[in-house]
Amino acid sequence: MPGYLPHGFTLPQVKYYPEGKGFARVELYYTAGEKWLLIVQWKAENQGIGYSFDTDDTVVSDVAVRGNPGKLYYRQSNGGYSQLTWAEGDRNYRIGGAIGPSEIERVASSLRQLN
Repeated sequence: MPGYLPHGFTLPQVKYYPEGKGFARVELYYTAGEKWLLIVQWKAENQGIGYSFDTDDTVVSDVAVRGNPGKLYYRQSNGGYSQLTWAEGDRNYRIGGAIGPSEIERVASSLRQLN
């Protein structure tokens, strides 16, 4: 769960997809009016992280998320869209949404495990 969310975001939907061997993919979908934010976590075992994007208008940056290498994608057209992907230990993460890249990084840095 994120310890930080941009102002006004609420959690209307959580999806859980069992993947076998006790693993699962979890999606947290947040909204704030017309804006949205999706946080996805899944087991990294035998799965890489990939993301396709339009090379004409997407800026791609190498970033660190809690000490782990990640890729930050930002597309300014159509109201702006950011996506951040990284692996942490045995988990893959993807956070994307209709918010700016600095907000995506802040959400990612604030993720906490629920007990």
